[in-house]
Amino acid sequence: MISIFGAILTVAMTAASFAQETAETASEAQNTASEGLATTSAEARPWMSTPWPVLDVAGHASSEVVVKESLTSICTKGGAKSEAIKPLRTRYLLLRGQLPRTDLLRVGTTLDRTVQQLHTLMARPDDERPFAGRLGLALLSSRDEFVLTLADALSTYARPSTAAVLQAEGHCSIIIANARAPRGLLDHQLDRTVTHAYLHALHSPIRLPAWANEGVATAVAWSRAAPGSGRGRAEAIAEVRDELDLSEMLDMGYEDGSWNATEHEEAKAGLLMERLMLERPAQLREWILAVKQGAPWREAFAAHFNDSPEAMAAWVTQYFKVND
Repeated sequence: MISIFGAILTVAMTAASFAQETAETASEAQNTASEGLATTSAEARPWMSTPWPVLDVAGHASSEVVVKESLTSICTKGGAKSEAIKPLRTRYLLLRGQLPRTDLLRVGTTLDRTVQQLHTLMARPDDERPFAGRLGLALLSSRDEFVLTLADALSTYARPSTAAVLQAEGHCSIIIANARAPRGLLDHQLDRTVTHAYLHALHSPIRLPAWANEGVATAVAWSRAAPGSGRGRAEAIAEVRDELDLSEMLDMGYEDGSWNATEHEEAKAGLLMERLMLERPAQLREWILAVKQGAPWREAFAAHFNDSPEAMAAWVTQYFKVND
């Protein structure tokens, strides 16, 4: 895959300059912590189990207006400049940002392909609209704008390692991203947040268990990256070969705070879901839909995989002990 920001030399930062910028804002973490900003993601919020309504053309149009208005509000907060911000539509996204329209189009069409990949995984009709209206994407042009916008608009703290955040309000979803984050990090987190937005809109807001929800997002991001460049993948495989027990994460959850929302943990979960996506996609699809329709995840897993999650984790562990 070509980097989402492959040609945006004037905007994307190198890892070194990004590290320098985050170091310069170290006091920012102390300030935001004292201000009580939220540090949990939309994935960790409690969500209702009621299925989403099926939208007709008018319903999608109305939802897109909501997304557009939210993007306008977000892109004028936190110091973001309103001039030169023009909305751009792709097949599945609505984008705003202080970037050339050719660059916005490149980002949007690349992420459209991520959505199409998810459509294929879930065997959805090609003409089905997966989001309410469109998925919004606000691309902010500096780390400062990103941090201040999240604090001002969402009362959320942006950790130094965060390049993209999903904000879901009801059926509608918007991604807020720092366009100056290092390209590999930004590509990875955009693909992950798009996957989370897709799953949020799929049938109901019921979440998969944390290991599966995060693992699917990471496995999709890896599949979109250049071979050998999946963030955290090689390190996770090395841990498996050093006697890591992947089954330990099966009962970690958002609700009790036991899930550790780090790229390191997401990569370990990614190994589990990568194998299921490649080797048993039909069963995985059926299981995801069953959970989204309200079935207890363990019971649904046994029904659709004819096995236990622990046995699956042991199978994946054995695979990665001898394979990359």
